Amino acid sequence: MPKRIESHEEAISDIDNARQYAEMAKNHRNIMYGSFLDHIIALGVKGGRYLEVGAGTGVLAAMIAEDNPEVHITAVDISSGM
Repeated sequence: MPKRIESHEEAISDIDNARQYAEMAKNHRNIMYGSFLDHIIALGVKGGRYLEVGAGTGVLAAMIAEDNPEVHITAVDISSGM
């Protein structure tokens, strides 16, 4: 039976750290996600339901939703501050 190992060492739980992460991700989003978004466009992703695990502040999900309003994305992250 799988068990969950709690580790908060790398998780971002402080809201100020999450805000800093979000600002950094926003400023560098094309560098971080540009090629991935190009692959999504090339695949012709239109509509549907998707799950993003380890979403951080949801920058990638927001970028996908901007270009594809018919897409439903559920984004989750282990860090409570995200």
